[in-house]
Amino acid sequence: MRAVYLVRHGYPVLPEGKRLCVGRMDLSLSGEGRTQARSLGKYFTGLPVRVFSSPLKRCRDTAGEISDDYRIYRDLIELDMGEWTGLSFEDIRTRWPLLYEKRGREPESTAPPAGESLEQCARRVTRAFWEIFEENRFGSLVLCAHSGVIRALFASLTGRRANEQLAAPGCGSITQLIVSGREVYAGVYGSMPRDLPSSIPNEAECMELLRQYEAPEHVREHCRAVAELTREICRELNRRGESLSEELAYAGALLHDMARTKPRHEEYAARGLCEAGFAAVGAVVGSHMSLVGESADRWSESAVVFLADKLIAATRRVSLEERFFINPEPRKLPFIQERYELARTLLRRLREGETDGDNI
Repeated sequence: MRAVYLVRHGYPVLPEGKRLCVGRMDLSLSGEGRTQARSLGKYFTGLPVRVFSSPLKRCRDTAGEISDDYRIYRDLIELDMGEWTGLSFEDIRTRWPLLYEKRGREPESTAPPAGESLEQCARRVTRAFWEIFEENRFGSLVLCAHSGVIRALFASLTGRRANEQLAAPGCGSITQLIVSGREVYAGVYGSMPRDLPSSIPNEAECMELLRQYEAPEHVREHCRAVAELTREICRELNRRGESLSEELAYAGALLHDMARTKPRHEEYAARGLCEAGFAAVGAVVGSHMSLVGESADRWSESAVVFLADKLIAATRRVSLEERFFINPEPRKLPFIQERYELARTLLRRLREGETDGDNI
């Protein structure tokens, strides 16, 4: 599982200060927009993300506040408003009264003259989304784009109609998703950073979430034990040159069994965390059973939590063989074997880098 954040650029400078049909006009950020972009940068501080941006300046400047190392992706560009670009909405209403009225009723299928409908935009940006997702197979993603793009993409990924969707996301807002295979869980939509919790819950917030989900005390103790081992592994790997977020991995470990009493508890918890505004942690939690969508070839926060969980039985540190093969259920053996092999590969990679004194 992986988290994806759809970020709308900060507020732009409008020509002569007038409200216009902006479309693909290449506008700079206003003073307010720069403040919004800096707020986005603060929100993502400490959260490992790969950032992609529309080629338009207002998005590039916003993306630059989130990461110095962002990539431009052409198909994240705003909805093409054709001949309406740069006109006031009153001018559009006067010159194209019937088309303007129809587009208000049927935005998905109605395009401005020489422009693009929401359906056409959705096909373009959905294709771009999956290209980015498949080409960047690890970690959380941030797509810095535009109102029309985010609205069309969110509707497409969640199976909704754009004209039945929430209002257009505001400038400087964040929409959160978790992607598992080709399934998408929707979290907060169009929320400002000030209205969201921190991107990664601290220990007190994790404890409160465990309480809210009524995790039994023995489950909480198990989570604490896994979290401590997770922290040890992260620190050792970072000492060797990895760049893992200890904070993200630790929170994921503390919460990995928070919905243990529910069927498909990892998926249930991932959805709940995404809806609470903790998409990146939700993706780690959702991967702790089988490391969904990842492999043992690369370390990630999800991989560390997966391995740490497999080395803890209740609160004791154990071997993988003890963890997996003492009194296994026969019907689960194929699944158990698969997880065991993955954990064994990760443990071997961890131990290959051990030096004298290492005791993980």
